[in-house]
Order: sequence, then structure tokens, then C-alpha cells
Amino acid sequence: MRLTCFSIGLAFLAGAVVLPVRPAAAQFYEYRVSPITPSVQTQSVIDFTAPYFNFLITNDGFGTDFYRLEVLNLSVSPTPDWFQQVCLRSLCFPDSTTIMIAGGQTDTIGVNVVPFSDGVGTFDFRITSLGDSSLVNDFVGLTLFAGTAAVDAGQPTAAGVRELALSQNVPNPARGLTRIAFALPESAPVSLQVFDVAGRLVRTLTERRMEPGTHDVAWDALDRAGRPVPAGVYYYRLSTPEQTQTKRLTLVR
Repeated sequence: MRLTCFSIGLAFLAGAVVLPVRPAAAQFYEYRVSPITPSVQTQSVIDFTAPYFNFLITNDGFGTDFYRLEVLNLSVSPTPDWFQQVCLRSLCFPDSTTIMIAGGQTDTIGVNVVPFSDGVGTFDFRITSLGDSSLVNDFVGLTLFAGTAAVDAGQPTAAGVRELALSQNVPNPARGLTRIAFALPESAPVSLQVFDVAGRLVRTLTERRMEPGTHDVAWDALDRAGRPVPAGVYYYRLSTPEQTQTKRLTLVR
């Protein structure tokens, strides 16, 4: 009898071993995308360089994943002679490309549309996980006013920034890399610094004279010595000779 029970117990254990519970695909492949720059931008001078429509992409999955980046539905009026690119940081490719991001990592992706004539261009940006093709992010109706169209439409150009403005960092909470955007009404010496809750300086992100318009600066969650800072609340301060603005950010690990 004892041998029989022992045999049944082995059979039960063997059955438990061969029937593992596997997580769903969505648990393996997860990612998020956050816009860094406005969805509507202007370029009053046709000089064959264009504003970037930038995004932060974070792989929240357990392992490396590949992502397909595509520019779709580019429509330009009145003359359809603009050139479109997708970009990983400053490296750009025509129309579409595939990138790789390791689990837990964040990178900058985006779209660069180069206008060859005055006009208004609209387009869509699609990001698709190749690990799980059901995970798709579409950013629809991104718009660029170029040349005289930028002025005629009354869109805010660099010269149209009327006051100092510090934006909330993106993403927030941040897991690592985060970006801080701000606007300057005129050329001025600028300092952008990060402080901890005790008021101690953690990092100076930029300290130089900058031109009027919109700017953005990245913080990689490192201190002045290049060491990772602990999770918690931090404050970032934008200073010019005329004004200072401060906002709070949260860092998670």
C-alpha cells in the first residue's frame, strides 16, 4: 500500500512539473511612449533642416524587443515635395526602420519631416512591437507649418515666445532618462539645475547662453560624479538673469 501511494504521489508531482503556468504575451512585451515635443510645430525659414517630433520609448518588458517605426499618411499642401524620416536619436532613416531596445531601457525616437517649400504638412507616426504585434501606438495628425504658412497661420515661432516657460519633465515619474523642455523669449544666459529635497545641488544640466525659442535638455538620473541617484523627489530649476522657475519631478527605480 505504501508503495502504491508513493507511486501515485510521484505521478502527481510529475504532472505538476509538466504543466507550468506561462505568463501571457503581454507580460513579456510591454512598452510605453511619451511625447517630448509639441504635436504642432513651425519652421518659418526653409533651410532644409526641420524640427524633430520627439518621443521617449521605454521597454517595460522582461527582455529585448524590436520596434517598427513608420511615418504614415504624409499630406502636404500645396506642393507635395517634402521628405520624411524616422529617427533613433539623431540617426534617421527614410519612411521606416526597425530598432532594438533592451528590457528596462529608454531611448529617444521621432520623426523629422524636411520641407522643401512653403506649406502645411500633416502625418502620422506609428510604433509597433514586433514581439507582440497587437501593441501599437499611433500618433495621428502631427503637423508642421513651414515658411510663409508658419507666419500666415499665426503659429508660435521662436520669435513669438513672449515669456519664460518651464515645462513638466517627460516622462514623470521617470525611470531613468527624462527630458525637460523650456521656452525663452530672448537670448540669455541660462542655467538648468537639479536639486534634491534638502536643496543640495545634484546636477547642472546646462549653463550657457541660449537663443530665443523652445529647447529641451535630458537628465539621465546621474549626479555630478556620474553616479546613479536614488529614487525619490527632485526639483529642477531654470534660471536667467531676469527670472527663475522651479518644478518637481519623481524618480523611480
